[in-house]
Amino acid sequence: MTFVTTDTPGADTSDPAAVSSAVPSTPTREPSAKEREILAAVKEARHDGRVPTVRALAAMTGAASTSTIQRRISALIDLGLLRRVNGVLEVVEDAVTVDNSHGLQALQIKVFNPSESDDDERHDTAIAVPSQLLGHGDHVVVVVRDDGMTPDFRLGDLVLVQQLSAADLPDDPPETYFVAATVGGTTIVRTLAKIGGKPWLMASNPAHSPINLDDAFLVGRAVSVMRHL
Repeated sequence: MTFVTTDTPGADTSDPAAVSSAVPSTPTREPSAKEREILAAVKEARHDGRVPTVRALAAMTGAASTSTIQRRISALIDLGLLRRVNGVLEVVEDAVTVDNSHGLQALQIKVFNPSESDDDERHDTAIAVPSQLLGHGDHVVVVVRDDGMTPDFRLGDLVLVQQLSAADLPDDPPETYFVAATVGGTTIVRTLAKIGGKPWLMASNPAHSPINLDDAFLVGRAVSVMRHL
């Protein structure tokens, strides 16, 4: 799992530049002219009610082969500019280009458990997340609001969660397999463990008892953490 920290104390992680400047990986490149043609063709096809298949995109862009289109589609997915929804390509409309020295790209990701308290400083409903942190599938951001995983996760940490169903969980999870789940209206982050053949949510803090996953709603697997220094 990736840990990302802001290098300026008190930086606002709701600001795309504040989050993106902390990513220690290779900057995301801009799409090429040919890749931009793919984006335009996908948008055109979806707008006209057509399915943007690989063959259709090859015909629309004049590409020499479908394998060329496949490579460009894969590159655009890696850049966070394309995604598949129920197997159909669509352009990520909420992708934003971050204007900073790294040239990174960020996506606005929904906060799963935004605060409803006036006393809480964080009221964000979406967080700018660098596209390098996003894998396949849908993601949400969970704000840590309890001390059940101290010191691994701290109050206020922003946890990027890849949404999964219980059927997608491994039969034998490693010791560091973290998940987010909602229990009694509160979304928590815990370590997934199999005990007696059943999945349990285990806390690092001994003050918190194990929770049977059958008594919770699984949000997904925690894949990255963003926090202030």
